[in-house]
Amino acid sequence: MHIFAAYSKPSIMKNSFLILFSIILYSCGGPTTTDTTDANEDTKEVAQETTLLSWEKNGIKVTEAKPSPEFTSAKLKMNEPELACYKQEKSVKFSYGIENYDLGLQTQNVDDQHCANSTKGQHIHLILNNNPYTAHYENEFEAELVDGFYVALSFVSRSYHESIKNSDAYHLSYFTVGMPPDIDPDTIYGMDPRTLEAGEDKVWLVKSKLLTQEHMFYSRPKGKYDAEDCESLMLDFYLVNTTLSEDGNKVKATIDGEEFILPKWCPYSIEGLGVGEHTIDLDLIDKDGQPVSGPFNFTKRTITIEGPAAT
Repeated sequence: MHIFAAYSKPSIMKNSFLILFSIILYSCGGPTTTDTTDANEDTKEVAQETTLLSWEKNGIKVTEAKPSPEFTSAKLKMNEPELACYKQEKSVKFSYGIENYDLGLQTQNVDDQHCANSTKGQHIHLILNNNPYTAHYENEFEAELVDGFYVALSFVSRSYHESIKNSDAYHLSYFTVGMPPDIDPDTIYGMDPRTLEAGEDKVWLVKSKLLTQEHMFYSRPKGKYDAEDCESLMLDFYLVNTTLSEDGNKVKATIDGEEFILPKWCPYSIEGLGVGEHTIDLDLIDKDGQPVSGPFNFTKRTITIEGPAAT
């Protein structure tokens, strides 16, 4: 009776199940760590992808900025001035069509960036002939321009002035103000900034190639900053018809004489700049370190950080 009680029907079924499970497990070769290993490898790859690039020279630190909301569906198109048009009036109207992006709102991760932010919110950057941009918070406005030929790059920007870098978020165009069409040639001559000291005449641009050649436009930093309001400065530029990679084009950033080679198109933060004036040069270079030909691929700017001098 006791033996029968010890192996009652439920107990027999339970033990039979355990024996059957053991046989199946053994026939399958026992536990495997393949899936776990793959999962760990995937985790490492993600961690490597999210590691931020960083360099430091003589107290100046340049670091890839933290990821921002991407706005991959944002679109911008400049409707006015039209491509290749001639404007007799110096007051030029600019008009844009914008989709999937709201001007005037604060970008959601603004507190994470620790850089200058516009209280007016998200906006349009308009860059004419690679001069310092103007920020616009509505899709229509007017600007007073002097006579001449203008290359206009427009793109939508986050509230802290970081550009939206997708193929639909910018518009490149050109137009002329106050210059009769019959004396406005296709080839325009000027001075290549890289050869100013040598005084060599260079072709500034050829309009028929303008929309297809490689360009780099300077965006940030610009102007003056209060030392108490910015933990870091954002370095940002805009590429058209090109990209950056370890084995391709790169941007050489020279900050107060210190060179940093940037292999990735993204914003960067600059730390370690004290009160006073600072120079920032951006140069688009090829895989061999040689300058990429183009009217805007070299820019030299001076910015100022204001505040009490360190004691």
